[in-house]
Amino acid sequence: MEPLSEKNDLKQRCAAIRVLAEQEKVPLSEEIVLCLARCPHEPDSFKIKRILAQLQTYAKLLDAELTMELAGGLFWEELWSQDMFGNIYNSESNMKDSPSEPKEYAPFFKRITEFKSRRQKEISEGKNDYNIITALLRQSDEVRLHSRFIYSLINPEGKHYQGSLFLKMFLDVIGIKDFNYSTAIVKRERENIDLYITDGTLHIIVENKIHAIDQEKQLDRYIKNIISNNISESLSTEELYAKIFVVYLTLDKRTPSDKSLVDWSICSDDQHIGSYLKYIGEGKYKDYELHYLNITYCNHIRKWLNKVLEGSKNLCNLPFSIESYQEVIGRLIKVKGSNLMTIEEHLLDDKNIDDLKLYLDIAKKSESVKGEILLKFFNNCKDSVTSAELNLCQQISSADHLKKLERYICNKTKCKKWFETGISKEHYIGTYFGIDDNIQFGIMAASKNLHAVLICDENIYNKLCAENLNVDKNYQKRDWKKQKAFAYYSKDLKHNIFDNIAAPTVITRLLDKNSKEFKEILCELLSLAEIVIEFNNSCCPD
Repeated sequence: MEPLSEKNDLKQRCAAIRVLAEQEKVPLSEEIVLCLARCPHEPDSFKIKRILAQLQTYAKLLDAELTMELAGGLFWEELWSQDMFGNIYNSESNMKDSPSEPKEYAPFFKRITEFKSRRQKEISEGKNDYNIITALLRQSDEVRLHSRFIYSLINPEGKHYQGSLFLKMFLDVIGIKDFNYSTAIVKRERENIDLYITDGTLHIIVENKIHAIDQEKQLDRYIKNIISNNISESLSTEELYAKIFVVYLTLDKRTPSDKSLVDWSICSDDQHIGSYLKYIGEGKYKDYELHYLNITYCNHIRKWLNKVLEGSKNLCNLPFSIESYQEVIGRLIKVKGSNLMTIEEHLLDDKNIDDLKLYLDIAKKSESVKGEILLKFFNNCKDSVTSAELNLCQQISSADHLKKLERYICNKTKCKKWFETGISKEHYIGTYFGIDDNIQFGIMAASKNLHAVLICDENIYNKLCAENLNVDKNYQKRDWKKQKAFAYYSKDLKHNIFDNIAAPTVITRLLDKNSKEFKEILCELLSLAEIVIEFNNSCCPD
């Protein structure tokens, strides 16, 4: 088979790959054929044959798109085309019991592919995870969702028009008796108390804690507010304390912090039914006690909602609202997953611990592979701009040797570190071009997006604009704190491929020199090349 140059039609390369695959007896999907056809190696090369041999294990098993999603950004199609299996499976493989051969991953991908097929079938049958409540609010929103929803039901004046019915169910579940429902009042956010319930005699403070931490003197302050607002000559302070209930509502039955309780301590003994709060500070209130209840969403709120649902069967649309909230609670306390299991839920299922180990092994290597992909993109840009075929750029050469650019020149290590977080993350790396030391241009990965950059001092930039050299008005002077070696102007190209590195179409288009996206970036670079050449000619005429 005669080698095919890169200028040959893609269809011819696909045909050549199919012939070679048939000779090697490797069944390939059309997606893989297309991927291999885009490979820079010739179809009859040793590397392509080696890739085909490796693909024998995978051809009937891999769902490439799903694999890309699952592997935290590993671009499998590009890995195949570049023969980069070693980068994933063997390099950096220091984990104990880590699979050392690609074939050990095949059953894993098969199971995940089957999982995706089942999930798609459920979707086509109408299964979904839509919930009207979580569509509007975060499921962990204590104030705007949970306190508000509970209040809407226990408030005797609520729009359910059932009076104190749901309040009675609530107090029955948490164990508060002798409450006069005919004089019941429920307030939300009164004196910052999440829920305040009173009949004029009993005073119930409900503090709702999902993920928020206690504030300084929070419960101590609430108790003192109740005392100061309800003290009277007919009721001693000690008697009033005995009428107060502090109800602490949480996901996991955690207790209030000392900084919230201050001079109160949670106690329990044989003389009391359940726990109580005892004043342990100094002064005349020493040894005063009040009621304390620790309730949870998992136990008490779910029981109460079941009672409410049973009592509202004939109330038109109310059951739907209750069921929607029950679903939110189920997700919040992890007793109910999505109606449609996600890949994350599948991996975290105890039955799939082996799959989770394999996933983590693959994901561990993703930064290296992402770095390889980013470096390849920069190298493609360099090759295209400095190509002798581009008459425009015959005067243009790589400026990556310049001392002032040294820290910002891309290499394998820096490209890998671009994907890290924290202090080790690299910023502002790329490849650059020019004619002399006065002005350069290039393509850079900044904090998030790709930027086309024009490197020069302000005087030169103003001269470029004054001489009407078609400098795009979208170029802005940058003052990025970590970059102080030189002044430059950049244009955000809006190609944020890095947060979505798993998206196969985006990466394919940026790595494929024939793609619309790559050509747009190249066009921007060539426009800068024109400006640099014209400026150089005006400064140094023949």
